Amino acid sequence: MLDFVTCIQRFVFNLHFLSFFIGFSLITSCTRTVEKIREIEVLRDPIQESPPTTISVNESMDADSLVEFGEQLFASDTFMLAKKSFDWALKKNPNNLKAEFYSKFLDRFMVFEGIIPRIRPLFKNGDSGKSWNTFIETLPSGPFKKFLLAPGKPPISTYREFQDLVHLYVDKMIAMRDFLIKNSNLELTLQLRRDVLENLFGNSKLSPCQVIHEDSGEFKVRCNYQDFGKLRITPVDAIALRQYLAGEIFFMSIYYTSYDVAGLEKLLQKDPKGEWSERQKLGFLVHSVPEFGRLRKDHHMGILASLGSDFIAAARWAINNQNSLCPQTRYGERRAGYLFSNGICLDGDRSESQKSLDFFAKALSEPFLMLDFPTDTERSKNSGNSAPPAQQVKVSFQPLFSKPVEDLRRLMAKTDNPCGHPISWLDPTFGGFLPDGDVERVIKKEINCD
Repeated sequence: MLDFVTCIQRFVFNLHFLSFFIGFSLITSCTRTVEKIREIEVLRDPIQESPPTTISVNESMDADSLVEFGEQLFASDTFMLAKKSFDWALKKNPNNLKAEFYSKFLDRFMVFEGIIPRIRPLFKNGDSGKSWNTFIETLPSGPFKKFLLAPGKPPISTYREFQDLVHLYVDKMIAMRDFLIKNSNLELTLQLRRDVLENLFGNSKLSPCQVIHEDSGEFKVRCNYQDFGKLRITPVDAIALRQYLAGEIFFMSIYYTSYDVAGLEKLLQKDPKGEWSERQKLGFLVHSVPEFGRLRKDHHMGILASLGSDFIAAARWAINNQNSLCPQTRYGERRAGYLFSNGICLDGDRSESQKSLDFFAKALSEPFLMLDFPTDTERSKNSGNSAPPAQQVKVSFQPLFSKPVEDLRRLMAKTDNPCGHPISWLDPTFGGFLPDGDVERVIKKEINCD
């Protein structure tokens, strides 16, 4: 369980995640409205050691002061207090873009408030409660522990309810992305703790903080801080952040939030030691848990096409601007003085990358494509390193976005051979991906039991 909390902390607000958030997005971000390339810049001043700082915040302060104090608390152990300060600032001035940027950014992490008592029902089997209490006692004291243990949130007793939490997390990401789209000309200078800035590409370190006083309208925190540095956000950076969000939304929508996991706990009750084979587990879910694997009514699959279009534009931008993003140098760093000091460099043949992007663009826009697939006979005859002959097969990516399969059972095999290998399928179109019903032509059949 301690590993679980460490994972939650890193996931919730490890600034290594923030570095990936910014770095990956710069590689994969662009729109036609951007007229020139700008970068995030860290202004590196000499570090001056500071004594422990006491931060007193109350909602009667003016918006600018609340934002300033919120920035001082923008870190892995105090982000929840920073969020409160930014929200108070927005009540004072709803048009404060810096406060809104921070608040929207932190929204999705706040869904984990009280996560430890909430998930307690999922860990009850085989646990006397003593080990659970011991685990809680091992958590370092401070605002983050208080955040994890916050009472009053509804319990999570099923995996469907945990999936609802993840779904809410994705909803908050979509809201942050919408904010960045709406404010495409966003320009901000963020002033963050120096220890936060300098660990963007490493593990975020906990700065010991103690909450001296907290109630509904104010709080006082004492922390050991160094001084502050600046991080500049420009319109290109806003687009970059949007592109990273698009990638995470795309991934989580397909793998985590669109198809129901209701009833998964029934499998764990039947196989508590995890001794069943994957095929046994799948068979149990298919035949004994009818709600599992069905498309959720609140799925996000419908926005995947627009996210894909953004990715294509971003990747093309990165390819076309490699001279400025990845300048050649014989000595030292490629972009000394910038956050990405070693440059943003893409490996491989650029022409091949462009071809791949052209293919993805067609997949998103055209009703179907003709692709080459080897036949079973051609596979069996193929030997050595030479590629087998191919057959033309019609494929369509449109159903994935416009009409996703309602039940994943439709993608399962209809019949198997004696060794358990599929030889026919329930849906010959494979969810519409093969509109001419060619699934048995393109998916290899294992006829023998070798």
